[in-house]
Amino acid sequence: MGSAFVLIALIVVQQADAPAEQAVREFNETFFKKENAESDRVAAVRKLEDVPDAETSKVLAKLLLWPEEAVSVEAAQVLAKFTDVKGVAARVVPCFSDRTNLKRSAVRVEIVKCLGALRDPAGLLALQRTLRDRDLYVAREVVVQLKGWRQKSSVPLLIDYLKVCEKAPSGNIEVPVVLKRYTDKRVPQDKTQPSQMTVFVTMDADQFARMRKELLHRPLLDALRGITRQRWESYKGWHEWWTAEGAAFTVPEE
Repeated sequence: MGSAFVLIALIVVQQADAPAEQAVREFNETFFKKENAESDRVAAVRKLEDVPDAETSKVLAKLLLWPEEAVSVEAAQVLAKFTDVKGVAARVVPCFSDRTNLKRSAVRVEIVKCLGALRDPAGLLALQRTLRDRDLYVAREVVVQLKGWRQKSSVPLLIDYLKVCEKAPSGNIEVPVVLKRYTDKRVPQDKTQPSQMTVFVTMDADQFARMRKELLHRPLLDALRGITRQRWESYKGWHEWWTAEGAAFTVPEE
């Protein structure tokens, strides 16, 4: 009886794993064809969305470091839907700070969205550590995701960053610009070229301060209000309130 039960259990496990194994096999056959273009590889990644599993998540996590940004962006978007698969956030977090992605703004933004969607505590810590990222588009998306997560531990971090956004920096600063390839259906396209890439441009401190305030000041206020239901308009008001009430504060129910 006991050995029969074990045998049945093994068969069930193998049957459960079979769709993921088959999906990975089919993915490899399609993705690595030499004649395929970037769009074919993106489509192959998208198809893995139909099989949310630990094995497919491992494949997708590796693709967050793939040289083509469009492939990595698609992989992050698919992983964001694997909310019932254990261990996904732990695979995604290291890819955010990997040197491959340090200057790939679009990929890092999608990884932030992915971690926000997964709602894993490891992802929350990673987002909180990333709040002051020098890439303002990444920082803005972190603010958006922290607002959705509504955790008390995010409040003092958001208040402190609000102070930073109300100050002017000094010196020249590099900021990312995402370039997407212009496509005209009337003109044959060179499919060997990437569909998008990130370049960095240097701007002076005043320009950067204006850009930072434009991109982040309102989202920071919205995030703080969304979490706390308070209505302060500047760092001074938020700081005074948190100093007086923060210890006893609890996040109101939605």
